Amino acid sequence: MSVRPLVFGYLRTQPGVTDGLVAWMRGDLADYAEREGFALAGVFVEHADGGSSALMALIDALNRHEAQAIVVPALQHFSLDPADGHALRLLVERETGAPVLVMYPSAGDPA
Repeated sequence: MSVRPLVFGYLRTQPGVTDGLVAWMRGDLADYAEREGFALAGVFVEHADGGSSALMALIDALNRHEAQAIVVPALQHFSLDPADGHALRLLVERETGAPVLVMYPSAGDPA
């Protein structure tokens, strides 16, 4: 039995998002990771209406563990502004050496 490489997930919630929806999104990330040949090691959740620093915790975890990638549902989870989302993706990839896998890329996302 081979061991699947690890990935971390990242979500940013908007005000009013229910715990049930967050749980569903976590499951969606886990399903995607499994389909792509990975094991989801954990999900970092940033609350847009709070002062959490889940993105910094994600970068720290990637630098401490042997995770191969980061999975996000869409670049909008980094930022609602497409240019900022792309810039944050590049920053995370540069800081960690791990690629960001986007489950549902939009037509407007930079390659």
